[in-house]
Amino acid sequence: MGQYRLAAFDMDGTLLNSKKRVSENTKRAIRNAIDAGKYIVISTGRAVSECEDCAEDLGPIRYSVCESGAVVYDRRTKKILYRSGFGKKLADRILEIGARFDAVPYVLTLGEAVTEKRLIEDPGYYHMGIYIRMMERVCVITDCARKLFQTSGRGIEKINFYCSSKEVRETLKRKLNPLSEEITIAYAEETSIEISTKGMTKAAGLSWLCGYLDISPDEVIAAGDADNDRAMLAYAGLSAAMGNAPENIRRECGVVVRDNDHDGCCDVIRILTGNTLCKASAKKVEKK
Repeated sequence: MGQYRLAAFDMDGTLLNSKKRVSENTKRAIRNAIDAGKYIVISTGRAVSECEDCAEDLGPIRYSVCESGAVVYDRRTKKILYRSGFGKKLADRILEIGARFDAVPYVLTLGEAVTEKRLIEDPGYYHMGIYIRMMERVCVITDCARKLFQTSGRGIEKINFYCSSKEVRETLKRKLNPLSEEITIAYAEETSIEISTKGMTKAAGLSWLCGYLDISPDEVIAAGDADNDRAMLAYAGLSAAMGNAPENIRRECGVVVRDNDHDGCCDVIRILTGNTLCKASAKKVEKK
């Protein structure tokens, strides 16, 4: 268990508890791991600005893989180290399709988040109420995201749609399927959909960072709880599912740790630092 050098953590549902905070126990474990020469990395669907809204909780963590792999950010130097985005025509096509549905776009651009006024006015309708305070703090708000990007010329790394229901999400996904050779689609949250460039996943961003740090996949532990974590979990030498993850994610992972409200990330850090895997806190899973 001492061979691991880096642990990558999803944020929402993993590193962050249900109050969207990092517990004091987990903060202490992170500091101790970094002091011991290990890397703790964020790997999230969030934009850089959304991650940095939690800067106090993230503490000494230096590197963030953001926007589901499309951006790698150095928190110490405050520089984007790597970025991958859509072509302008493809981004406009995605936004045009999304506009036909009861869904609000949430566009990630150069590490920032742009969304529409209707999401801020009624976040509960789009099942995003828990994020409203953060969105009010960090988002660029516009009446129509598509029109903004048609005139601004800004690059887009990722497009989310927050849908009014799971049924709307399913229908929107089917309408986007003809673009499947150009985009990667993943589910997130209760009714959300995330769209990245083809092949762009958290694993792709994490792989770039590991190359930058000269770390092999076998030396990586990845922890997550959702569909958009699956590629990252498959990439890592050891995959850890949070106890709050759905059964299909737990079944695919090498270990299952406690949930995000009971310091499951501390269990992962114990493995990272070579401490004994406590049977009460993490369960080995036999892969089928």
